Amino acid sequence: VFCRKFFSPFTITMTSTADKDKKSQEIATGIPPWHAQVFIGTLLAISAQNLPSLVSLDEVATIEALTNRVFPTIFSLQSLGIIRILIAASIWSIMFWIAVISDGWKMHTVYKPQTKILKSVIHMKGIRTFFPFTSWSWVLLGLCFSINGYIALTVGAGESDKIQPWMLRAGLILFEISAPFALLVSSVVRYAIWPAVLKSGKPHELDSLRNQMMHNMNAVYALSEMALLGGIPMTLSHISLPCFVGCCYVLFAWSGAHFLGKAGTVPGPQYQYFFLDTTLGKTTTISLAVLLVVLMIFFAFFDGIGAVVSRFGGNLLVNFLAVILVSSLVCKVKA
Repeated sequence: VFCRKFFSPFTITMTSTADKDKKSQEIATGIPPWHAQVFIGTLLAISAQNLPSLVSLDEVATIEALTNRVFPTIFSLQSLGIIRILIAASIWSIMFWIAVISDGWKMHTVYKPQTKILKSVIHMKGIRTFFPFTSWSWVLLGLCFSINGYIALTVGAGESDKIQPWMLRAGLILFEISAPFALLVSSVVRYAIWPAVLKSGKPHELDSLRNQMMHNMNAVYALSEMALLGGIPMTLSHISLPCFVGCCYVLFAWSGAHFLGKAGTVPGPQYQYFFLDTTLGKTTTISLAVLLVVLMIFFAFFDGIGAVVSRFGGNLLVNFLAVILVSSLVCKVKA
């Protein structure tokens, strides 16, 4: 109940046929409202100014930290590396399938009643499969497990000298970005997108294997890394990292709105998510602010879990049940 109330700004009411006919007389420019531009610009500048220095990163991104095992008596370094690589393989196989092999999917856009954007059906294929924030999060998570899996396998083989400082920094940065992103994606999909799509009555593929993996397993993977596998440390002072990348995505979505719209059934800009709709006035800025708060909460959540795991270790069964519990709060399998 709390989560549904918290995400209430993302509740979407479908437009009527009359509204659609009325709006069909005009096509939005896609230019964001000035306050949204100021908000994202300011946040981007603040985040960039506070990005961690190399010294700060090197203090945390050590071989010991990235090859730590929450349960060293159960997982060897080699097994830790293998598990991470297998997770990465599952991520890359899904991404390769949707971007290269499959014919993509049809996205039925859903907007709020006051929008000036015409609802469309967009063929998400090829390069357009990278437009959703979910894809960004998924790819970053894949990179995270790939490089950290390589580090664990290399150190486990006694070849620590092959690990370069940039690898350690990348392994830490990628986790600090992709972990809170994973929970953000799962939460928004469960408490905002699922209800909106079901209410719209439009065809959807939210229960497909692709979406189950990218919307649910992303959170399970991130939580498992923190509580069951390596417990990669997160530092609260690095919170600017996911904020910076999040702002970059918003700018990407705004600038690519017309390109996305070209693959649709009606002219004009299109957006993957209603809260990026540039015609909503202050609702756009409020929605972005809410997302920022949620993202920061999830970053702090992982930082807190990391501190607990680092200090107390925990019991395998307890940690496993904790992963299941948190996952059940942010994931949704079917209607």
